Amino acid sequence: MLPTIKTILYLTDLSKNSAYVFRYAVQLAKTFQAKILILHVIKNVDPAMEIPIIVRMGEEAYRHLVEEREQEIIIGIRERLKAFIQKELREDPDQSCLVESIHVHEGEPVAEILETAERFDCDLLVMGDHSKGRLALTFLGSTAEKVLRSSRRPVMVVPIPVKGSENESTSAV
Repeated sequence: MLPTIKTILYLTDLSKNSAYVFRYAVQLAKTFQAKILILHVIKNVDPAMEIPIIVRMGEEAYRHLVEEREQEIIIGIRERLKAFIQKELREDPDQSCLVESIHVHEGEPVAEILETAERFDCDLLVMGDHSKGRLALTFLGSTAEKVLRSSRRPVMVVPIPVKGSENESTSAV
């Protein structure tokens, strides 16, 4: 029996080429009559970076400030993503129903991606790959590679076009 694709998890880093990858997710959703969930993960701040600030402000004041700012940032990212969706789907407004929900999480990107895919029982993950070739991937690793190695679900990795090519997107989120 052929697999069915009902739920697509589109992963975005809000980069300039996000639109390029999003178009693949939209085309797949149209083809399979699937819904799209959008996920952006805000990477945790390195605790070593927090120490000098905590020393100056005090831990309680710092934690309060962080909580307050986190909510503002998450709301701002959601609004940017909503505007991005409207812009990308403006030529065919009927497609806006393809996007079921927008998720903005804070944490370790790979763990958050895998957990979200499981929680929403996603049939396919769609993400871009920014690696600059095999050597960079070998030494630095990438979120895309880590997700590919760890996911129990199919992952479509869309190579980001080379700068200056006709496929390069100029639309930032």
